[in-house]
Amino acid sequence: MKNKMLLDNYFNKDFENQVNINMFDYSYKFPYYEVKDFIEKINEIPLIEFIDYIIEKDIKSFAKESVVQYSSLDDATINICRMLKQNGDNGFSYVEVGQKLLDDGLIRKEGAYRKYGENHSKTAKELGLVQFDKYKCFLSMYGFIYNELDERNRIKLLQRLILKNELIDTVVCLANEGIVDIADLIGFLSVSTIKRRRNNINKLIRIIFEADIEILDKLYKNIEFKIP
Repeated sequence: MKNKMLLDNYFNKDFENQVNINMFDYSYKFPYYEVKDFIEKINEIPLIEFIDYIIEKDIKSFAKESVVQYSSLDDATINICRMLKQNGDNGFSYVEVGQKLLDDGLIRKEGAYRKYGENHSKTAKELGLVQFDKYKCFLSMYGFIYNELDERNRIKLLQRLILKNELIDTVVCLANEGIVDIADLIGFLSVSTIKRRRNNINKLIRIIFEADIEILDKLYKNIEFKIP
Protein backbone atom coordinates (compact mmCIF):
# COMPACT_ATOMS: atom_id res chain seq x y z
CA MET A 1 0.00 0.00 0.00
CA LYS A 2 1.51 3.28 -1.17
CA ASN A 3 0.72 5.35 1.94
CA LYS A 4 0.90 2.58 4.56
CA MET A 5 3.34 4.36 6.90
CA LEU A 6 1.18 7.48 7.01
CA LEU A 7 -1.97 5.43 7.45
CA ASP A 8 -0.32 3.48 10.28
CA ASN A 9 0.50 6.78 11.98
CA TYR A 10 -3.06 8.01 11.43
CA PHE A 11 -4.91 4.94 12.70
CA ASN A 12 -2.47 4.22 15.53
CA LYS A 13 -2.73 7.90 16.57
CA ASP A 14 1.03 8.23 17.11
CA PHE A 15 1.36 11.91 16.17
CA GLU A 16 -2.17 12.72 17.32
CA ASN A 17 -1.65 11.36 20.85
CA GLN A 18 1.66 13.14 21.23
CA VAL A 19 0.13 16.53 20.36
CA ASN A 20 -3.10 15.93 22.30
CA ILE A 21 -1.33 15.10 25.56
CA ASN A 22 0.86 18.19 25.26
CA MET A 23 -2.21 20.37 24.65
CA PHE A 24 -3.19 19.95 28.32
CA ASP A 25 -0.08 21.97 29.21
CA TYR A 26 -1.08 25.64 28.86
CA SER A 27 2.52 26.63 28.18
CA TYR A 28 2.63 24.30 25.16
CA LYS A 29 3.05 26.03 21.81
CA PHE A 30 0.66 24.29 19.45
CA PRO A 31 2.58 23.01 16.38
CA TYR A 32 0.14 24.63 13.97
CA TYR A 33 2.03 24.11 10.71
CA GLU A 34 3.02 20.52 11.54
CA VAL A 35 -0.58 19.60 12.32
CA LYS A 36 -1.92 21.39 9.25
CA ASP A 37 0.68 19.63 7.08
CA PHE A 38 -0.29 16.26 8.59
CA ILE A 39 -3.97 16.90 7.86
CA GLU A 40 -3.19 17.97 4.28
CA LYS A 41 -1.21 14.76 3.72
CA ILE A 42 -4.03 12.67 5.19
CA ASN A 43 -6.59 14.39 2.98
CA GLU A 44 -4.47 13.74 -0.09
CA ILE A 45 -4.67 9.99 0.43
CA PRO A 46 -7.60 8.60 -1.63
CA LEU A 47 -10.50 7.46 0.54
CA ILE A 48 -10.35 4.00 -0.98
CA GLU A 49 -6.92 3.48 0.61
CA PHE A 50 -8.48 4.07 4.03
CA ILE A 51 -11.16 1.50 3.21
CA ASP A 52 -8.55 -1.00 2.00
CA TYR A 53 -6.48 -0.42 5.15
CA ILE A 54 -9.48 -1.11 7.41
CA ILE A 55 -10.42 -4.24 5.47
CA GLU A 56 -6.83 -5.48 5.61
CA LYS A 57 -6.77 -4.95 9.40
CA ASP A 58 -10.05 -6.90 9.59
CA ILE A 59 -11.49 -4.81 12.42
CA LYS A 60 -14.63 -6.54 13.71
CA SER A 61 -15.08 -5.37 17.27
CA PHE A 62 -16.18 -2.10 18.78
CA ALA A 63 -16.81 -0.46 22.12
CA LYS A 64 -20.27 0.70 23.17
CA GLU A 65 -19.01 4.30 23.05
CA SER A 66 -18.57 4.08 19.28
CA VAL A 67 -22.37 3.86 18.83
CA VAL A 68 -22.83 7.62 18.70
CA GLN A 69 -25.92 9.70 19.51
CA TYR A 70 -26.38 13.34 18.58
CA SER A 71 -29.15 15.77 17.62
CA SER A 72 -27.06 17.98 15.34
CA LEU A 73 -23.92 16.83 13.56
CA ASP A 74 -22.92 20.48 13.17
CA ASP A 75 -23.03 20.85 16.97
CA ALA A 76 -20.80 17.78 17.30
CA THR A 77 -18.29 19.14 14.75
CA ILE A 78 -18.12 22.76 13.58
CA ASN A 79 -20.01 24.34 16.46
CA ILE A 80 -18.36 22.57 19.38
CA CYS A 81 -14.91 23.28 17.92
CA ARG A 82 -15.77 26.94 17.42
CA MET A 83 -17.30 27.24 20.89
CA LEU A 84 -14.33 25.69 22.70
CA LYS A 85 -11.80 27.79 20.81
CA GLN A 86 -13.70 31.07 21.25
CA ASN A 87 -13.96 30.41 24.99
CA GLY A 88 -10.26 29.76 25.50
CA ASP A 89 -10.41 25.93 25.48
CA ASN A 90 -10.20 25.89 29.27
CA GLY A 91 -12.25 22.75 29.73
CA PHE A 92 -16.03 22.57 29.88
CA SER A 93 -18.40 20.21 31.67
CA TYR A 94 -21.28 18.52 29.87
CA VAL A 95 -23.68 21.11 31.31
CA GLU A 96 -21.50 23.99 30.12
CA VAL A 97 -21.13 22.50 26.64
CA GLY A 98 -24.91 22.05 26.43
CA GLN A 99 -25.55 25.62 27.59
CA LYS A 100 -23.18 27.11 25.04
CA LEU A 101 -24.41 24.97 22.14
CA LEU A 102 -28.09 25.56 22.96
CA ASP A 103 -27.79 29.33 22.86
CA ASP A 104 -31.20 30.02 21.32
CA GLY A 105 -32.48 32.06 24.27
CA LEU A 106 -34.74 29.31 25.65
CA ILE A 107 -34.28 28.29 29.28
CA ARG A 108 -33.91 24.56 29.89
CA LYS A 109 -33.44 22.33 32.92
CA GLU A 110 -29.89 21.46 33.88
CA GLY A 111 -30.49 17.82 32.95
CA ALA A 112 -31.38 18.81 29.39
CA TYR A 113 -28.17 20.83 29.04
CA ARG A 114 -26.16 17.96 30.53
CA LYS A 115 -27.61 15.37 28.16
CA TYR A 116 -27.14 17.57 25.10
CA GLY A 117 -23.60 18.45 26.11
CA GLU A 118 -22.75 14.82 26.86
CA ASN A 119 -24.12 13.46 23.56
CA HIS A 120 -22.36 16.04 21.41
CA SER A 121 -19.10 16.00 23.39
CA LYS A 122 -18.92 12.20 23.17
CA THR A 123 -19.71 12.23 19.45
CA ALA A 124 -17.01 14.86 18.88
CA LYS A 125 -14.60 12.66 20.86
CA GLU A 126 -15.44 9.64 18.70
CA LEU A 127 -14.63 11.80 15.67
CA GLY A 128 -11.31 12.84 17.23
CA LEU A 129 -12.25 16.53 17.46
CA VAL A 130 -12.21 16.82 21.26
CA GLN A 131 -10.62 15.05 24.21
CA PHE A 132 -11.47 14.75 27.90
CA ASP A 133 -9.55 15.32 31.09
CA LYS A 134 -11.22 14.97 34.51
CA TYR A 135 -14.69 15.02 32.92
CA LYS A 136 -13.91 18.27 31.13
CA CYS A 137 -14.06 18.68 27.35
CA PHE A 138 -11.09 20.19 25.46
CA LEU A 139 -10.11 20.54 21.81
CA SER A 140 -7.91 17.92 20.17
CA MET A 141 -5.34 18.74 17.51
CA TYR A 142 -7.93 18.04 14.79
CA GLY A 143 -10.53 20.16 16.54
CA PHE A 144 -8.09 23.05 16.87
CA ILE A 145 -7.62 23.17 13.08
CA TYR A 146 -11.03 21.90 11.90
CA ASN A 147 -12.83 25.21 11.34
CA GLU A 148 -9.84 26.77 9.61
CA LEU A 149 -10.16 24.31 6.72
CA ASP A 150 -12.27 25.23 3.72
CA GLU A 151 -15.51 23.29 3.33
CA ARG A 152 -14.09 20.79 0.84
CA ASN A 153 -11.17 19.85 3.08
CA ARG A 154 -13.37 19.79 6.19
CA ILE A 155 -15.59 17.20 4.52
CA LYS A 156 -12.56 15.18 3.41
CA LEU A 157 -11.15 15.22 6.92
CA LEU A 158 -14.53 14.33 8.44
CA GLN A 159 -14.83 11.31 6.12
CA ARG A 160 -11.43 10.12 7.30
CA LEU A 161 -12.17 10.81 10.96
CA ILE A 162 -15.40 8.81 10.72
CA LEU A 163 -13.34 5.89 9.43
CA LYS A 164 -11.56 5.70 12.80
CA ASN A 165 -14.83 4.89 14.55
CA GLU A 166 -14.75 1.22 15.57
CA LEU A 167 -18.41 0.56 14.72
CA ILE A 168 -18.01 2.05 11.25
CA ASP A 169 -14.82 0.03 10.71
CA THR A 170 -16.65 -3.15 11.72
CA VAL A 171 -19.49 -2.36 9.32
CA VAL A 172 -17.01 -1.76 6.47
CA CYS A 173 -15.21 -5.07 7.09
CA LEU A 174 -18.41 -7.10 7.32
CA ALA A 175 -19.92 -5.36 4.27
CA ASN A 176 -16.85 -6.43 2.31
CA GLU A 177 -17.79 -10.04 3.09
CA GLY A 178 -21.55 -9.81 2.53
CA ILE A 179 -24.75 -8.35 3.97
CA VAL A 180 -24.40 -6.68 7.38
CA ASP A 181 -27.30 -5.52 9.53
CA ILE A 182 -26.20 -2.70 11.83
CA ALA A 183 -29.23 -3.16 14.09
CA ASP A 184 -28.09 -6.72 14.72
CA LEU A 185 -24.55 -5.53 15.52
CA ILE A 186 -25.82 -3.13 18.19
CA GLY A 187 -28.49 -5.52 19.46
CA PHE A 188 -27.12 -5.22 22.99
CA LEU A 189 -28.92 -1.85 23.14
CA SER A 190 -32.65 -1.50 23.77
CA VAL A 191 -34.93 -1.26 20.75
CA SER A 192 -35.79 2.35 21.61
CA THR A 193 -32.09 3.28 21.78
CA ILE A 194 -31.41 1.54 18.46
CA LYS A 195 -34.23 3.54 16.88
CA ARG A 196 -32.81 6.80 18.25
CA ARG A 197 -29.33 6.07 16.95
CA ARG A 198 -30.30 4.74 13.55
CA ASN A 199 -30.34 8.12 11.79
CA ASN A 200 -27.12 9.17 13.53
CA ILE A 201 -25.19 6.13 12.33
CA ASN A 202 -26.73 6.18 8.85
CA LYS A 203 -25.73 9.82 8.42
CA LEU A 204 -22.08 9.08 9.21
CA ILE A 205 -22.11 6.18 6.78
CA ARG A 206 -23.66 8.33 4.04
CA ILE A 207 -20.95 10.95 4.50
CA ILE A 208 -18.33 8.31 3.71
CA PHE A 209 -20.20 6.67 0.86
CA GLU A 210 -21.06 9.94 -0.87
CA ALA A 211 -17.66 9.60 -2.51
CA ASP A 212 -18.19 8.43 -6.09
CA ILE A 213 -16.10 5.27 -5.95
CA GLU A 214 -17.35 2.00 -7.43
CA ILE A 215 -16.16 -0.25 -4.59
CA LEU A 216 -17.89 2.00 -2.06
CA ASP A 217 -21.16 1.58 -3.95
CA LYS A 218 -20.71 -2.17 -3.71
CA LEU A 219 -20.08 -2.03 0.04
CA TYR A 220 -22.96 0.38 0.62
CA LYS A 221 -25.42 -2.04 -1.00
CA ASN A 222 -24.42 -4.65 1.58
CA ILE A 223 -25.29 -2.42 4.56
CA GLU A 224 -28.72 -2.76 6.15
CA PHE A 225 -30.31 -1.32 9.28
CA LYS A 226 -33.44 -3.31 10.15
CA ILE A 227 -35.21 -2.11 13.26
CA PRO A 228 -36.12 -5.12 15.47
